[in-house]
Amino acid sequence: MFQCRKRASAVALLTLGGLVAAEPALVAPNEATAEETRDHELAIRGCTTLIRQNPNNTPAHYKRGGAYFFGDLDKAIADHSKAIELDSKCVEAYASRADAYGFKGDHDRSISDYTKVIELTSQPAVGYLHRSAAYCHWGDYDRALTDLGKAIELGPKEIEATAFQISGSAYHFKGDYDRAITYYRKAIEREPKNAATYVGRGLAYQLKGDGVRAAADFGKAKEIDPKPSRFHMLIAWTYLDAGKAAQALPHAARALGLEPDGAEPHWLQGHLYRSLEDGRRRSPISARRSSKTQATS
Repeated sequence: MFQCRKRASAVALLTLGGLVAAEPALVAPNEATAEETRDHELAIRGCTTLIRQNPNNTPAHYKRGGAYFFGDLDKAIADHSKAIELDSKCVEAYASRADAYGFKGDHDRSISDYTKVIELTSQPAVGYLHRSAAYCHWGDYDRALTDLGKAIELGPKEIEATAFQISGSAYHFKGDYDRAITYYRKAIEREPKNAATYVGRGLAYQLKGDGVRAAADFGKAKEIDPKPSRFHMLIAWTYLDAGKAAQALPHAARALGLEPDGAEPHWLQGHLYRSLEDGRRRSPISARRSSKTQATS
């Protein structure tokens, strides 16, 4: 669940090894455009026809699960689970089910599925990258950094920008702003057009008290992604990816105010409210952790 799904993200990177179709990783549930929605509905109908003809059609279950991801996570999980029942080595199904569990807030099952991806795939570096993002999202920054070290050691060059970005975020929210800035810089060197990394580094500079550099990075992020609502969405996703839903919420609300008809701000604000409520119900500790922090203006 690292950063907005329409940007370079850890969740999209299983496509590097041809391990998983790109669609389920590219956008958050309910964020798809009208054209994408039509495509997913067509995919669901086509796969359903194939499943009626052969209920044991593993690819059809997996692909239908990928299409359901955009509107019904429970159905997506059910189809991916069926695909795994039919083929216990279906890496694609484990990877996409891990994404779905992550969006539903089921940390343990999400981590378990990412671990299975690491065990099964020929490119474990990408699995480590996925799992590191999940650990980071749940505030387990030390485990995230351990996985990131393995991903960088084992992985192809293509994953380095994202690995360094997640490392920057992990150190950022551990309070080690100097290391965070170092890793954000490495990510920017490899991918200079990713606005999210500039936002992350800008926040780290801001917390160090370096307002000049923070403003420069925020300005660069706005230059790369100039839509007014996007700046606040980038900040919201930065906080959410680190498990800081309470800090993310005001920025999602600001983005929605700037883009009242935007599907992504609507989805994200609703997701954050649900995350905070679920956290209060499931874990008083995590709820306190979220409520202690104040939003950055």
